[in-house]
Amino acid sequence: MGDPSVRKAGGPGRPDRVSRLTEEALRALSRAKSPEAVGAALELLPDGDPRARQGLLERYRSLASDARRPDSGCQLRAALLRGLRGRALRSEVPLLEEALWTYEVRPGDEVAGGLRAAALLVLADLDQALAAFHAVRLLGDRYTSAMSGEPAVTAARLLGSQGHTLVLYQRLLTSELQPEVAAACFQSLAEAPASLLSALADERWRHCTGAALLALVELLLAHPEAERMAPTLSAMVEESDDLDVVRYAATAAVAGRKAPLIEALRARASLPGERGDLVREALTLLPG
Repeated sequence: MGDPSVRKAGGPGRPDRVSRLTEEALRALSRAKSPEAVGAALELLPDGDPRARQGLLERYRSLASDARRPDSGCQLRAALLRGLRGRALRSEVPLLEEALWTYEVRPGDEVAGGLRAAALLVLADLDQALAAFHAVRLLGDRYTSAMSGEPAVTAARLLGSQGHTLVLYQRLLTSELQPEVAAACFQSLAEAPASLLSALADERWRHCTGAALLALVELLLAHPEAERMAPTLSAMVEESDDLDVVRYAATAAVAGRKAPLIEALRARASLPGERGDLVREALTLLPG
C-alpha cells in the first residue's frame, strides 16, 4: 500500500488542485476592485511565485492608464504597490518613481498621498539613496493628507530608520506640522542631544496637539537625560489643555522613578480641578 502520508501530500489530483487555486487567485488579482480583494488574492498565491509580481504590475498599469479612473481614490493602486514589497525588481524603479510623482485632485481633496507613501516603501527596498531623496521631498509635500498625514508620515519614518534625523529635526524647527507628521519626526529623535531637544520641546510643545504632543512627552520621558526635561514636562502638566496627555505625563514620570521629575510633580500637587486630581493620583503610585 505504501506510506499513506506520501499519498496525501502528493497523491493524484493534488498538484492539479493547487494549480487551479493559483490560477483562480491570479484571475481574482487581475479583476480586483478593492484593497481587500488584492490581499485575498495574494494570500492564495504560493510564496515566491513570480506570477504574483507580474499580476500586480499588470493590474497596476491597467488602472494607471485607464482614463476613466476606476480607482478614483488611489486606494486600489496603493494596495497593489504594497503587494509588491518583497517582490519588486530594480526594473520597477521607473514605475515607482512615476507613482511618487502622482497627484490626483478630487473636489476638495488630493487623494494620492497613500499611493506615494506605498511607492516610497517599495522603492526603499530597491534603492535606499533614491528613496531618501524622495522622502525629503515628501516630508514637505504640500498635499499631505490632513487626516492621515500621508505621505509625509511614511517619509519621516523612513528617514528616521535610515538615520537621517537631522532632516527631521530641521523640519520640526522650521514649520508647524500636521500632528501625525510631527509625531513621526519626534519618534526618531531619541538620540538627539539633551540640550537641543530640551530647547526644541520648550519652543514647540504649545504648538503641538494630539499625537504630536503625546509623542513629544514619550520622547522627553524616555531620553537618557530626562531630568533635564523636567521644566518643560512640568509646564506641560500645568498648562496643557489635553488632560489625557497630562495624565500620561504625570503617571509615566512617576513610573520612571526619576527624582527631579517627581519633585516637579509634587510642586504641582495643589493645582486646582481635574488637573490637580490627575497629578495627585499619579503621586499615589509612589511606594509608601
